[in-house]
Amino acid sequence: LKTTKSMAAVLFGLSAAATLAHGGSHTLPRMLGARTRGRLRLAVRSLSSAVGYRGFFSDPELNRIKDFSDSEVLSSHLLQKNSNFLPVENGKCLVKEKEDGVFSPIYMDQPKLKQLLDTHNTNSPKKPTLIWVGDSDGSKYFAVDVSETDFSPPPGTEMLRPRNIAAALDDRLESAIMATAVGKGSWHQNSAFCPACGSRTES
Repeated sequence: LKTTKSMAAVLFGLSAAATLAHGGSHTLPRMLGARTRGRLRLAVRSLSSAVGYRGFFSDPELNRIKDFSDSEVLSSHLLQKNSNFLPVENGKCLVKEKEDGVFSPIYMDQPKLKQLLDTHNTNSPKKPTLIWVGDSDGSKYFAVDVSETDFSPPPGTEMLRPRNIAAALDDRLESAIMATAVGKGSWHQNSAFCPACGSRTES
């Protein structure tokens, strides 16, 4: 029992460190320099390998610190080939089950995303919300909150909660992207109005 508790503490610490190392807190960049964050990431990777930690819902390779302003999202990232857009809705994200029973996230192709944005910008006050998730190895990831749109999953795909398919995930980065996308999507849904003045918040 004592060994189990110790291992649980180690795994919890790894998860927390991985989150902090890559922008889990908005105040972290002001607290630690780039060199310190780099050393922390290296320590997390080494310790993760040593204990065989898989960390399905966190990955230090997913950098959640934005290097662009919100106004640049549509103009400079919407049509870039290295941009990926994951549909999310009420705590679920778009996934597909492969032949081996493993689930992977399915990203919306950019023409479909542009069509969805154009349709709802023109005909409806409700529109998809683009949410920054992170970047890894030159690829940028966004969540697209489609809960107030007419989006429907393409054939062969479905909207599922990441925690419900945790046992059928085998890629740390993909799992971290799904968990972050769903978490941020839920936060945006629950924070649609300012608690002080009641006006609608903007994303």
